[in-house]
Amino acid sequence: MSIKYILFTEIFKRDNHGILLDSKELEAKDNFEPNRPVEYSILAFLIIFFIPSLLLYIKYRNHILIKYREPLLVIIGGILASINAICVPLIRVLKLWCIANLVLSYVIFSFVIFTLSKFIKIFYIQRLSIFKLKFSEKKNEKIHEKGSQVLKKIESTRIKNTSIKNIDNNFSNDEFSIEDFTISDPNHYFKKLNKIINKKIKLYYVLLPISSLILYYLILTIRDSKILKTRCINENIKISLPKLILNIVIVVHSIYVFYQAYYKQKWDKELRKEYTAFVIVVIFCSVFMAISMKSVFGDLVFKYRIYIFQIIPMTVHLLCIIDPLIKIYFYSRKSREITLTEDEFLARLSDTSFKEQVKDIATQTFCIENLLFFEAYCDLMNIIIKYYNKKNIPSISNSEENFSYSDVLKTDTTHQVLYQPFDPIFKPQYEQIYALYIKEDGIASINISSSVTSDIENQILNDNYSYLMFHKAAEEVGELLYSNIYPRMTL
Repeated sequence: MSIKYILFTEIFKRDNHGILLDSKELEAKDNFEPNRPVEYSILAFLIIFFIPSLLLYIKYRNHILIKYREPLLVIIGGILASINAICVPLIRVLKLWCIANLVLSYVIFSFVIFTLSKFIKIFYIQRLSIFKLKFSEKKNEKIHEKGSQVLKKIESTRIKNTSIKNIDNNFSNDEFSIEDFTISDPNHYFKKLNKIINKKIKLYYVLLPISSLILYYLILTIRDSKILKTRCINENIKISLPKLILNIVIVVHSIYVFYQAYYKQKWDKELRKEYTAFVIVVIFCSVFMAISMKSVFGDLVFKYRIYIFQIIPMTVHLLCIIDPLIKIYFYSRKSREITLTEDEFLARLSDTSFKEQVKDIATQTFCIENLLFFEAYCDLMNIIIKYYNKKNIPSISNSEENFSYSDVLKTDTTHQVLYQPFDPIFKPQYEQIYALYIKEDGIASINISSSVTSDIENQILNDNYSYLMFHKAAEEVGELLYSNIYPRMTL
């Protein structure tokens, strides 16, 4: 007999947490008649706990307090958790074959995989959000610098009513550092992150482990078909083995993710709370199961031990589905002592501390590009106004130079300078803003309607530039900032 075979059989003599068991003793303890009233009561409780809240969550999945928290993965996980919750008591009451527990184990394994993949995806989306912030801030600085060069050139040469043609308007993708590593090619890095978020997470964290589990259970079904056709109330040891492996992966993986969530990336507090609770209950359930298998808590706990792992989906469901719904309920009924209109909110972006708070929330909720576009657009408008003022055009030379954030959306206060024929000196700045924020595959493309994007694209392609060509985009972004960020702020 080979050493590998001996090790393999010894592993399966243990429960899924590594405690050595007497298989006959285990079978004897599991050979009991389930208490039907208790099982049906548990079933009713689990149905009430999971189903109504899941349906409400699906209804409100696009709410501002939910949509940044990967609702699709939460919904898939909620469906799997609900199926698992309903099936466990039914399998016990009906004393179905062990193969039913195998299928159920696959369901709960898939639930944990989807939950884990959600947090992996959030980690990479947060990294992408930070990258957009750093990269776009650097680009905005360059746009501002080029505009300042135009103004300085006017002051030094005292030009009137003519364009500047000898300004260096080259915008290069210089390398920069983020999270303690250097990005030499920002475009490549952006595409790499998008590929990880949209494809690789599904492949390596969802499809691969779930496919591996199918293969493992298929082999198990072929090898132990007689055992799987017997009736069992609790889960067979071999069926539980993948849970041990998955729990170890989650705990080991959490060390790095906790460091990122709390220190480096500084996740949104709700997402941190969800992930922390998820890891804690995984550890608790694993340890509790290991101890209960030795009958430390008595035969009653031993007989109902399969419900211990229901704590994981229940905790995730409570924090990821029920908690946001409670917040939505109270938010809709909360009367604010301080209420800002959209214009007042945008005007307060001129306040540095207020804007930093907006920036933090926008980064954590993955919409930082909207704020950065708004900043770049407003800054460019101010530069254009100063440009014409310094050219000493009599009709506008005494007008206000400062174009506030709220003025961006007010057509009645739009500066008359911005209706002037477009001066090609500003074409590179407009091209840069278009490539970075408006173009659909831009690194920091903003959330605007396709019709607005198409109109701007046509103006670019036809070389039909105007100073207000981004005005509709700014209107939509301003509304998004107000509706998505303001409700989350502590004023």
